Amino acid sequence: MQLCMQGDLGQVITSRVAASSPFSEIEVFCVLAQMALAVEFIHSKGVLHRDIKPQNVLVLDGVRIVLGDLGVARKLDAGAMAQTRKGTLGFLCPEILSDQPYGVKADIWGVGCTIHALASGKTTSPFESNSRNALASIQKILNEPPAPIPTTTYSADLQRIVNSLLSKDPVNRPDARQVIMEPAVKLQVNSFFRPLVPLFTGEAKVSLDAQFVRLGI
Repeated sequence: MQLCMQGDLGQVITSRVAASSPFSEIEVFCVLAQMALAVEFIHSKGVLHRDIKPQNVLVLDGVRIVLGDLGVARKLDAGAMAQTRKGTLGFLCPEILSDQPYGVKADIWGVGCTIHALASGKTTSPFESNSRNALASIQKILNEPPAPIPTTTYSADLQRIVNSLLSKDPVNRPDARQVIMEPAVKLQVNSFFRPLVPLFTGEAKVSLDAQFVRLGI
C-alpha cells in the first residue's frame, strides 16, 4: 500500500490556487499520462471505474498520482455495456445522463473533467451551474461545451485534447490507448513515468512491463 502524502488531487488543486501557483502544462500532461495508463490498465481487465474525478485521484508526491476509489467500479464481459447510473452527478457523461448504455468512454469523460479541473484551478465539474442547480448542470453537460482552459497558460494542443475527452458523443472520444499515443502524453509516459518502473516490484512491475509491451511503447 502506498502512502499518498498530499491527499487527493482536489486538495492539491485547492492548495495550488491558494498559493497562486497554477500547474504547468508539463505537470498537466504528466497527470494525464498517468491517468491514461491507469485507465488503460483497468479497461484491459474489463473494469469500468465509473467515478473518475479529482477527489478520486490520490497524490503520492509532486505530480505522482494513483487512481483510487473503485467502490462503484464494475467488471464487464467483452463487448458488454453498463446501464445503471453510477458516479458523481457533475462528472457523469452525456450517455449516462441520457439513460443510454455506456462503456469505457464514460471513464474517458471523467478523465477529461479531471484534467479540465487541473488546468482551470477548480475542483468542481467544468459543467457545474453557477446556481449549483442539479438540473442546470445536467443541461450543461448535455448541451453546452466546457469553458475553455486558460489560453495564456496552456497550449492549443492541450485544449484540443481536453475537448476530445469531453466530446458529447462517445464515438468521438478517444479510448485510453489513443490518449497515451498523443505525442505530448507519450512524451510524459517515456520521460516521467517509465523511469519510475524499476521502483516497482513483484506483480506491480510485471503488470507495468506487460502494459508497455501491449501498448508497444
